[in-house]
Amino acid sequence: MRKPLILSRCLIMTAVLGGMLPNVAHADESTLKVDEDAREESVLTVYSDNFAQVQDTYDVKFQRGEQTLVLKGFPLGIDPGSLNIDGKGLRLHSLSVQRPPLNEFDYLKSMVGKKVKAVYRHPKSGRDVETDAVLVAVTPRPILKIGDRLEVDYPGRVVLPADAITTVADGVAIAAFVTSEYAKEEPMRVHYKVPGLNWQANYRAVYNAEAETLDIQGRVAVENHTQSDFEDVNLRVVAGQVNQVHDVTAIARSSVKMMAAPHAEMADNAVVPVQESGYLLYPVASDVTIKAGELKDITILETTPFPVKAVYEVRNPAHVGYSPRTDVTKQGATLRLDLSTKDDSPALPSGVMRVMTPQKDGADMLVGEVRIPHTQPGGDVQLKLGQSVDVMTSAKITDHKRVSDVTTEYSYQVTLTNSSSRPANMEVVQFFPGHWQITAENLSHAKDTANTAKWTVAVPAKQDMILSFTVQLTRQK
Repeated sequence: MRKPLILSRCLIMTAVLGGMLPNVAHADESTLKVDEDAREESVLTVYSDNFAQVQDTYDVKFQRGEQTLVLKGFPLGIDPGSLNIDGKGLRLHSLSVQRPPLNEFDYLKSMVGKKVKAVYRHPKSGRDVETDAVLVAVTPRPILKIGDRLEVDYPGRVVLPADAITTVADGVAIAAFVTSEYAKEEPMRVHYKVPGLNWQANYRAVYNAEAETLDIQGRVAVENHTQSDFEDVNLRVVAGQVNQVHDVTAIARSSVKMMAAPHAEMADNAVVPVQESGYLLYPVASDVTIKAGELKDITILETTPFPVKAVYEVRNPAHVGYSPRTDVTKQGATLRLDLSTKDDSPALPSGVMRVMTPQKDGADMLVGEVRIPHTQPGGDVQLKLGQSVDVMTSAKITDHKRVSDVTTEYSYQVTLTNSSSRPANMEVVQFFPGHWQITAENLSHAKDTANTAKWTVAVPAKQDMILSFTVQLTRQK
């Protein structure tokens, strides 16, 4: 539970903020300063497009009528156009947003019209000499009022009082001029968008060839590229690309260095996505803290076995065309795992799946990594892991003849080689240009697409098999 709400009242808003915010309030209205620690709930919804939507909820004891609410501690990269405040019986009239200084020029601008120190080094003594001054302007160089004169090209440096400068740690401050229908405590929600956050799902999958299963563990990695911390938030991630009117990512993506989380956290429960307006919303975990520059890794799927079928896929082993190659062409087969999920299986958010195989010495070996799409329960996904050296094909043309002015007949022989210690289910897919017709074959094919034929062949361990076919290709006149 967070700290209770602390409200301090004053008649002039600039007194509350020390002059930092412009005075959007009227002199005869009340101002309520809402303590940052009074936030009761924060929901952080991270998108894969390098931004997040935030909803903060406060319990505020409103006065009836007009008043100005002053809040601090918002992220530095907040998109002001996305900012909104609402609540029961609450009407928002205007908002004022003030960012703290972020660099030397910003700090100087914040001190225009205020007292500073002008310091120069005495040419004979070599000591620093300080003089009281007022900073008049900062463009193109600081202009100082020292006594009864203006120094336009002061030979020294300007020193600012540390206690008069708002620090980056204070975050962005907001003043909201509102009208409340009630004089009582009511929840108030603050909504805004902030760039610089991203997420990706990562999976570690162990392939068991004997059992034909893939043991999958899933995690969500959330990256915080902003300069702000997000503390005790309810974390959600959204699958799908959301259109944005303008790109504000440059505001938040600074020179913050990413740091890895000290350990992976756990999701509260099994992550079940919610379909919302064509997107998938994954509630990840509650009471999560993501520091500035941190990569937070949260386990969303405990190790779960999924049935898979291993297939060795070869595409276009023979170079079929109107001017075919006569040499022998060799090609390694691509190992593909066809993963099937059931209706009661957990959802798999889009991400990178790294497939390992256990070895006799106890160490795992990486056999491939694949970026998978969002996979709902009951869906299937193909994992193409890499090219094999144990399962291969070699193809050659054995005969060809002209049937007519537009039709030519070609015969091919494809040797399917399995040098591994396990049987290999091979899938041979061959492309044919134009109009084609297979007139002879030793193994039956299926028409895969308008221009491809597919043969499915089980090749025993340590053996070769021959696939032969004759095809007629007809040119268009």
